[in-house]
Amino acid sequence: MGKTAKEFWDLRSKKLSKKRKRKFSKNYRVNKTIPTSMQQEYVPDYIINLPECFSFIENLEETALLFCTIMYKFKSAIPRSDFLIEARDVSKVTTDAIMYLIALMRNHKESRRRLYSFHGTYPNNDKARMVFIESGLLKFVKSKSKNLPQNSSKMSIVCGRNSDGILAKQICLFVADKLNVSNVYVKDLYEVIIEMMSNVYYHAYNEEDTMIPEWYMYAECNGNDVKFLFLDTGIGIGKTVKKHSLYEKVVNKIGIGSESKLIKSALDGDFRTQTGKTNHGKGLPSIKEYACSDKVADFHVMSGKGHCWFDNEGHIYTEELKYNISGTIYSFIIKMEEE
Repeated sequence: MGKTAKEFWDLRSKKLSKKRKRKFSKNYRVNKTIPTSMQQEYVPDYIINLPECFSFIENLEETALLFCTIMYKFKSAIPRSDFLIEARDVSKVTTDAIMYLIALMRNHKESRRRLYSFHGTYPNNDKARMVFIESGLLKFVKSKSKNLPQNSSKMSIVCGRNSDGILAKQICLFVADKLNVSNVYVKDLYEVIIEMMSNVYYHAYNEEDTMIPEWYMYAECNGNDVKFLFLDTGIGIGKTVKKHSLYEKVVNKIGIGSESKLIKSALDGDFRTQTGKTNHGKGLPSIKEYACSDKVADFHVMSGKGHCWFDNEGHIYTEELKYNISGTIYSFIIKMEEE
């Protein structure tokens, strides 16, 4: 008895389906068995060599120059370029530079607009390598390393765009625990952190700036003190003051001719910010007040081409930089309570 039309077409359909599967399987096996020697080697479009000492605090000028060079490459590179961050020669590194590198890859407007991709290497130096890993870098990049190493003496990098009372509280509790002090001792630290976070939000609107406004924060315990870092990728202290209507009058009156002195004057409370609101611009003097307290040591603030720092007696020193730092970096040490 012959097949019906339905049975004939069903059988034909099954044969065609098996033929397609065999064809796909064959092609797949061929692609997978290409000899390694014939595969194209990875060649980045740009190689960025990190300096041997990768640190704002310990190697300010060279590190600032590096980031200026990276920003220039971002502006001139073609879309979808690939960048290799070469860190194998780094023997000394601090987290402030790693934090800025993360922010640059994530926040630079041209990098995001042109869809750049990034790869990187770790330092050959074991100590420097651990600083990279324990900083929290792996949270912000794709990596084969699945688990972050646990280090109870460090609170890894966190970021955000608005004031975050929960994260500010976590930092304060971390400091209180490591220094064995009461929560009252870190109350003013909480207020300073909230002020720093708020500055990113209030000063975020500037289309001419190269960075997308965001903040990054990090803390680590070193024996009897805690090192605290805060990065604001907003428009920077100098730009918030320069656009104030009183700026030119003040320059002529007190002779401010550099960004570092401009930052100092803002810390002293000589200006309000460009937002024009009376409740803004009071934060920097409050930060200065905390920096000059007996709870804090080695306070640094870097923004634009300005660098200011305080000694143990609260005196402010200024330095004009050769290379511009987009945004603002705060770095200071929180000391153990004196008995």
